[in-house]
Amino acid sequence: MVDWVDLGIEGLSECKEIGSGGFATVYAAWDERFGRTVAVKVLYNLDDGGRRRFEREQLTMGRMDGHPNVVTPHSSGYTGMGYPYLVMEYLAKGSLANLIADEGPLGWKEAVEYILPVADALGHGHSQGIVHRDVKPENILLGTSGVTKLADFGIASIREATSTQVRAFSLAHSPPETFSGGTDRRDERSDLYSLASTLFTIVTGKPPFHSNDPNDSQLAYIVRIAEHDIPMVDNRPERLAFFASALAKKPEHRPRTAAQFVERLEASLHPPDEPEDRRAPSLPPAYDGKDWWDQE
Repeated sequence: MVDWVDLGIEGLSECKEIGSGGFATVYAAWDERFGRTVAVKVLYNLDDGGRRRFEREQLTMGRMDGHPNVVTPHSSGYTGMGYPYLVMEYLAKGSLANLIADEGPLGWKEAVEYILPVADALGHGHSQGIVHRDVKPENILLGTSGVTKLADFGIASIREATSTQVRAFSLAHSPPETFSGGTDRRDERSDLYSLASTLFTIVTGKPPFHSNDPNDSQLAYIVRIAEHDIPMVDNRPERLAFFASALAKKPEHRPRTAAQFVERLEASLHPPDEPEDRRAPSLPPAYDGKDWWDQE
């Protein structure tokens, strides 16, 4: 028997939790007015500043509405308990993170095909002055036809306005400038770093600076992101060149725009007659304290 949750939102019934994070819980719900299943993201742990920012960011999300590779928002408001919520289109296939967890790493061509439309969505947002700030496999969802859609445009910046700053970013895909302190230096190139980190993850199964050490600390992770060279993906120069630029420590060494990112990513594709299995041939080694480029 399914335990439905009553969110106190008029017109929505049969609400069931399907995911949760540090500041929000996502439910699948039945939209009685339109006869469809929708996703409902309820934001918890927001202070007054976060709530005000939520109201402003609804306009941001509306400006992204209509792009084919951005999850469509339907409505927003406050639950019966006073929590902000956002009703969005429901994508039953889940995220790229779910896909990799279920099936393992993808081959290069397939992975690139998933990432290119997301780069276009980011470029659309960047052209309007919108920086996502939380690009990661969990925020790239799969439509029924296999098309990828970017979720949480506008939501990430709401989270960063809260008092729980430790949850204000996803560490594994955060660019080095996230940890610079003082003024937030992140811009469009930061989103592109996170998208390249996402690509690295779906072709290897692990984020770039992941460690298998159960005692690994958050501080050690941050140091690797900020100071260590990127790990080897394989020995193909075009792929190494792409990651060397897209995951560069300094933003000025990365592609300046989503269009440049796409151009460099497309250039990394191998010739059509080169054979390739769907699955990645091997995983990169876990971090062991050595220079990544010196590992065989």
